[in-house]
Order: sequence, then C-alpha cells, then structure tokens
Amino acid sequence: MKSSGNIETSYFNNLIQPIGRERFFAEYWEKEYLHIKRNQANFYEPTLSIQEINDLLCSQNLSLDRVKMVKNGEAIEPHLYSKVETRIDGTNTTVIDPEKIFRYYTEGATIVINAAQNSIPGLNSICIGLEREININIQANIYITPPSSQGFALHYDPHDIFLLQIKGPKTWRIYDSGENLPTAYRSFSKKPTLLSEFEINSGDFLYIPRGLTHEAFSSEQSTIHLNFSCKTRFGYQIIERMANFAKDKDIFFRKALPFGKMTEEETKNYYLQFENKIRELIENTSVRELFESERQDFERNRNQNYSERFLNIQKAESIQLDTMVSRIGHLTVKTDNKGKDLMVYFGGQKLKIPAIIDNELFMQDKPFRVKEIKGLITDAGKIELIRKYVQIGFLKIESE
Repeated sequence: MKSSGNIETSYFNNLIQPIGRERFFAEYWEKEYLHIKRNQANFYEPTLSIQEINDLLCSQNLSLDRVKMVKNGEAIEPHLYSKVETRIDGTNTTVIDPEKIFRYYTEGATIVINAAQNSIPGLNSICIGLEREININIQANIYITPPSSQGFALHYDPHDIFLLQIKGPKTWRIYDSGENLPTAYRSFSKKPTLLSEFEINSGDFLYIPRGLTHEAFSSEQSTIHLNFSCKTRFGYQIIERMANFAKDKDIFFRKALPFGKMTEEETKNYYLQFENKIRELIENTSVRELFESERQDFERNRNQNYSERFLNIQKAESIQLDTMVSRIGHLTVKTDNKGKDLMVYFGGQKLKIPAIIDNELFMQDKPFRVKEIKGLITDAGKIELIRKYVQIGFLKIESE
C-alpha cells in the first residue's frame, strides 16, 4: 500500500476493503465506527515501517512541535524531553532529545508524532493520494504505546479518523457521551456509557467518526498505530465567510451593539433593521463565490510533494527546445479563463498561460518537448516560459 503511480485512485479503496466506497460513506461516515479485521499482520508494512519511525525519532534536529508525550491521560511537559542547542551563529534552538524520549517511553509514556507526513516521504505521498480521492485535508499522526500502558484518557476527537494498526494488539472501548458531530472540544454532554469493547490487531483498520468517545490500552506488547486525521470543512464556515464579507462591506455590522441605550420602540426598530440587513446580505452574496473561497483554502492547505523539486529547479537552468517536460501528476488543477488568458490554480499557487499560445499541451497528462509549444511565441520565449513553470512546481523535467 505504499505510494505508487495509481495511489490517487486506489489507496482509499484499499484502506476500507472489503467495504466499498459507496457503502462506507452511506453507512459509516459521520455515523458509526467501523472495525475491519484483516488477519494479516503485515498488511500495512508498505505504508509505514518501524525503521522509518526509528530514523525519525533518532534524528538530532526533530522540532519540538512534532512530538508530544502522554502517560495515563497526562501530558508530559515538553521541556522534560527536549534540549537547547546553540548554533554556530550563536542562536539557540529547542529540539527533541532522543535519549529522554526513549527513557520516558520505557517508563510507560506514549510517543505521539504529529504531522508525520511532513517528515516521512511515503506518508506524504499517501496523504496526497487520500486528499485527491476524498477531497479532505489529511494529517498523519503516529502513536507508539509501550506495553501495559494507556496514553490518552477517555476522550473524543473533533475530527474523523482512519486508524491503521501497525503493531498490536490493543484493546479499545467505545462509549456514548451524547456528542453529535462536534467541531471543537467541550465537556461531555452526558456521563459516558460503555457501548463496546474489542481488540484490534496488526493489519486491522478502524474508522472513528468525530465525537465518538473512546479509550485504548496496550497489553503485554507495545503497540503502534497510524491515524489519518480528517481536517474536514463544515457548512458553518461558509456562514463565517459571509460574516467577514458583511464586516468588510457594510459599516452597519461594524457598529457597537446598543445594549441598554434604546427605548423599547428603538430596540424593535433596531431588530427590524438588523433583519433587513441580514436579508440584504444574503441576497447580495454569492454562495458559489463563498464555496469557491473555501475551496481555495482547501487547496492551499493540501499536502505538497516536493520530491525532486530542487533537482528540477537545478535542471531548469539548462532547458533547451528538445527538453522533455510533463505536468506533475499529483497536482489537483483548476482552470479559469480570465479574459483571453488561461489561469491555472494548483497547490495554493496560480500561473497564467498566455492566450497567444495553445494551452492544451499544458493540460495533457503525457510528456511533451519544449519545441512543441504552438502559438505566437519565440523559441527563447518557449524556453523561458517552461523554465518558469518548472521553477514554481507545475512542470517537471523528464529523464531520457
């Protein structure tokens, strides 16, 4: 299940097999937890190896925001497992101390590696693939629990989780605490009551909808699981965008609320005026544009694959007319005609393909040579244009 040429269309389906995509979103997504028993301990070996975790934790410059440690529901203070290093220029930086990390782990503390896709290339490729498949920003977190231990206490998460058990077994308990698709942490709505207790083993999959209260324990063996946390976008965020639009465009919404300053009649008139302003705002605001703004934020927050990016920038210095290039395959591209030019949006960036050239060449999936660009552009202009598109990460240079 490691990143491959067709991961964008296959990884999510592999993740939830034998449950099909349509059934998953109809029956489980935001509704019920799903435990899939694999009976195949090495199922996730291509996804994440213990060697990759070792290499990351043993590095000497792992930033403090990447790792947290928890024991029996209590967070260990970061300064207890970090150290300050002085650089050659005299500045100080705080980094993880591997020796302290391992000592706390052997004493029963769980190691949590946050946003591991930013440090492990294979996970980055998988997150990119998942984002393309389900159109949700994804963060990969790794949880390493020593034998006979508990990391986090009874809790729920305000985000949906795809959990891959890399090394098990681990006992899970699921509770009902009355939460209904929360988007932030708050106190339990009611006293949690136990719904289910089960064991997950190496190779198993667990989907946990946000708000589902749970806790987990290791037994005689240490456990490792990988969470793909879904950074979902919600309907109320569109309303927040509308509120920001109102704040910027109409001074009425920037005036202080007149608490205690009006007669009863003036208060009624203010309520009426406010209602009319809201109606006017709704009538004059394009929901499509609000959604488009939210979509652009989603695109900007996608995981990016910078593999070989620097190599391509270096190669761009020697681009010739016979140089073979292609559009980077993992990019999600959106186009828009602004006047006669074609605007291309990708990875939170944009570029303009001038109307004087044929843009179809740039939108195709197969490689092409620089000299194949058609239109009112000189050979030198073709080379300069391609160099620019390589430098910003839209095109890559093919090896021949």
